Amino acid sequence: APEGAADPGVTDEARKALAGGIEEAGWQQVQVPGPWSSYGEGWKSAGEAVFRRTVEVPAGWVGCTLQLDLGGIQATDTVTFDGHPIGATDPGAAAGSLPKRLYTVPAGLVKAGQSVLAVRVWSPTPAGGLRGTGAATAQPEDLSLSANPFYHPDYRRDYELGDDPYRYYRW
Repeated sequence: APEGAADPGVTDEARKALAGGIEEAGWQQVQVPGPWSSYGEGWKSAGEAVFRRTVEVPAGWVGCTLQLDLGGIQATDTVTFDGHPIGATDPGAAAGSLPKRLYTVPAGLVKAGQSVLAVRVWSPTPAGGLRGTGAATAQPEDLSLSANPFYHPDYRRDYELGDDPYRYYRW
């Protein structure tokens, strides 16, 4: 895609990769987080990419709501868990920024064993990709999937001192 182009929407190929059940042989393995321009010659332009990761879900997490922290993503994303959509970013809200992406995996989707996380990223520049903290020292640990040990399924981690407890009181 030409640099600066708007997100045209999820392509059919990306839709298949997000849905799961596809053969991953021949896919390039890349280190995330980082800009996709660091992945080699074929990654020096704007456009779309799908990142997939198979994760092992412990039996103790079954029935728990999971929290997926993808760090910052340049620029828009669509995320699935075992082919089920769990989040996306509005293209207008993400333009020119590196907002942190936190998504919730509903407890009903969580099963023990292997599950596939898939993230479709569109970027109008070669700086696109799963960027973690966005810092030069971004590490794989910046991306995480964890069980939500808290009592409320929509517990928010984006408050400085944890969730706002007053959201749960009835007045």
